[in-house]
Amino acid sequence: MKLRVTYHRRVDLDEDDVGQFQKGGLLVRVPPPPELALFDQVELELVCGAESITLMTQVVQTTTDALAVMFDRTKTQPFVAAAVGDDEDLDPEHERGDTAKRAPEAHGPQLAKQIQQALHGNKDERAAIIRGVNKQLHPFVLKNPQLGADEVLGFAKMATIGADLLAQIAARRDWAARPDIAIALVRNPKISVGVAVKLLEHVAVADLRQLAKDSRTRTPIQQAARKRVI
Repeated sequence: MKLRVTYHRRVDLDEDDVGQFQKGGLLVRVPPPPELALFDQVELELVCGAESITLMTQVVQTTTDALAVMFDRTKTQPFVAAAVGDDEDLDPEHERGDTAKRAPEAHGPQLAKQIQQALHGNKDERAAIIRGVNKQLHPFVLKNPQLGADEVLGFAKMATIGADLLAQIAARRDWAARPDIAIALVRNPKISVGVAVKLLEHVAVADLRQLAKDSRTRTPIQQAARKRVI
């Protein structure tokens, strides 16, 4: 039997890593077949963006709609460290690997060429990649040495950019410390609440007041903005 869990958002992978992988297991939300017994060996594939890993695991618990497997937690560490989400706003997919259908992935010379363009291309090429559908390329744009803060500000305002990329922008202190970039990230509905709250320390007082009053601001961010104003 094969199992597959696909993570579209890096935040979901991190949550399972801390809550389950590091404890040596994972709850896979698929109904176990009748013939499956405790301590059977099953193959588990974990997927996040272009990264994947296959583990041999042992069944330690079953319910009508899920099964818990146990594995060597150290084997998932390289996968978690390298994984970048595909930025789709989708929950993790838990599937039987023998019936699941994998989305086609880009490989070969064409992908390598696109990565080089993201890393070294000009402003128009960078903009085209960020607007493009292949979100695997987006993190490489952030590593382009020609990338300017004004471009980053534009990215921070884009609702089509995923939470993972916004978090990567926020992690760069030289970008996040700019009040205009900080407020753009905070106002972006795709950014996680935790990241947005941390960014408030770089937001101008006038913008904090506006966030505190705006009913469209997510409640935890609104409350944190009010505290900073007070």
